[in-house]
Amino acid sequence: MDDARLIAAARNGDEDAARQLVRRHWPALWRVVYGLSGRPALAEEIAQETFARAFAALDRFDDQRPLGPWLRKIALNSAIDELRRERRLSLVEPPDHAYEDELPDDSTLASVRRLDPDRRAVIVLRFWLD
Repeated sequence: MDDARLIAAARNGDEDAARQLVRRHWPALWRVVYGLSGRPALAEEIAQETFARAFAALDRFDDQRPLGPWLRKIALNSAIDELRRERRLSLVEPPDHAYEDELPDDSTLASVRRLDPDRRAVIVLRFWLD
């Protein structure tokens, strides 16, 4: 089945069509990111992220155009963004770890982690950052 038919089926919720698209385009996406980064784990992560973004935007995709270049562009941009972010982070020297003394104990941290992210943010902002 060609990409256009698989895209139409995936838009209608056909998970098998979505899986076929992933299997068909995964190797090229992985190679793009691996070629830029030289890191297999990063290539895997960004390939997954690419498909998540693509499927979220599939309704807006122009199916008169080929899918592969669109996916590769998403992967390429994501990889470049990640490498830039890592470079910026490596330029910042972290302070000493004296601030770790201000963290709550492990049982409190475990309790907070069980909350949904919105409630967790309230606890952190209010009680840990005042």
